[in-house]
Amino acid sequence: MKAKGTPSGLGMIGLGMVGLAAVQSANATTEITFGGFTENNINISDIPNYGNNVTADSADYVVSVGAAGITGTPNIQLVWGVGYQTYTDWDGRGNVAQTDYNAAGGPDIDLILAPPSGYGVLISSFDLDAYAGGGDVSVSWSIFDIEGTLASGVWTQTDAGGRNTITTGLTVADIHPGEAVTLRLSRTSGAPSYLAMANLTFDQVPEPSTVALCAAGLGLGALAMRRRRK
Repeated sequence: MKAKGTPSGLGMIGLGMVGLAAVQSANATTEITFGGFTENNINISDIPNYGNNVTADSADYVVSVGAAGITGTPNIQLVWGVGYQTYTDWDGRGNVAQTDYNAAGGPDIDLILAPPSGYGVLISSFDLDAYAGGGDVSVSWSIFDIEGTLASGVWTQTDAGGRNTITTGLTVADIHPGEAVTLRLSRTSGAPSYLAMANLTFDQVPEPSTVALCAAGLGLGALAMRRRRK
């Protein structure tokens, strides 16, 4: 019978890569649908703890379970800037977070997502929506933290209105654990009260157990390589 050999360095590095992939796929996710709103034009900042520490599905949230068993985004808190308001049945497309630039008193409306030390937050996607009759619309969006701009773009719609999903393209490589992330929506054209956001999706990363898995895998790979070189 052939004796079993010691795993090669290449194989152990492969384990490390599996660990790294686990980190990237294990994010616990929350989607805010705003489906629980029952009144219009209420400041979201006045709704206690809206979007904070989400761990279960509800009329407002859809959550997923990460590989480490964490559900939703239990360690992420949101700060809704002036201008974010409730709105139901927005132009026939369901509930939204209206971005009322009249209420904001300026061209920018911010949403801050704040993780604690040891966790990062990643904004995956969100919908931007224009109510029909508000003129041609242009909104510049940007996502940034203390390190700088992470993603940005420009969204446009016609006077007919409509909705589009913005996919940010951010990955775990863009995460800075412990740093708050700001989503800024800057109106450059269109009626100031005819704009909204819906279906905001964000992730809590990294999860401690998957980080440990990655570190263990990479460490074993490096150890195996050192042994083979001796």
